[in-house]
Amino acid sequence: MYRKIRVRLLELGMEHRYLAKKLGMCPASLSGRMTGRFAWTIDDMYKVMDIMRVPYEELHEYFPKGGVDQNVSKLTLAKQA
Repeated sequence: MYRKIRVRLLELGMEHRYLAKKLGMCPASLSGRMTGRFAWTIDDMYKVMDIMRVPYEELHEYFPKGGVDQNVSKLTLAKQA
């Protein structure tokens, strides 16, 4: 889930722990959000966008409905068929 966030963090050379610290949460809490076990707050979504230096207009790409990029999920389904 939230693949674009993971990719962007890699591009910026940021670690998961760094993002968690900047958000004021423990790495386990961030992990829970990244895996979909816990919901993101809108405030945290905007903070993530600021930290990653991504325009707010792209929020829907980094936080897609249900946490899954529809293009990625369709590709995964096609490969499984």
